[in-house]
Parts: sequence; structure tokens; C-alpha cells
Amino acid sequence: RHTRYWRDWSSDVCSSDLNTNNGSNTITWPASVKWQGGQAPTQTTTANKTDIYSFSTNDAGSNWFGFVAGLNF
Repeated sequence: RHTRYWRDWSSDVCSSDLNTNNGSNTITWPASVKWQGGQAPTQTTTANKTDIYSFSTNDAGSNWFGFVAGLNF
């Protein structure tokens, strides 16, 4: 699994990409990440594909709003 994070501390926004490598790697999101509709997105399980997520917080990181920026790249 390959995961990278970017964070801009001045705006409380960060992004992450997840490369599934062999297709069996997934992320279990902590409860502090809130997704639209209340359910985390289905992660790509195809080998060597990448999902991209963005996150925003309005309480200094206690809770995060998760957004899908793109799946299955």
C-alpha cells in the first residue's frame, strides 16, 4: 500500500492518495472522518490503481469531512 498526505495547516485542508498495489489494501477510516451520506466510499480494489481523497476540518482536526476527489486512477 502506498499512501501520501498533504496538509495546509493555514486552511485546515489535506489530501491523500491510496495506491492499492496488489488490490488487497484498504483503509479503515477513523470515526472522526465524516462522509457524505454517512458512509465511507467504496475503495478501488483493482491492482495498481489509485484513489484520491480530500479532507477538511473546522474544529482543528477533531473531526474531518471526507470527499472523494477521484477513484480508480
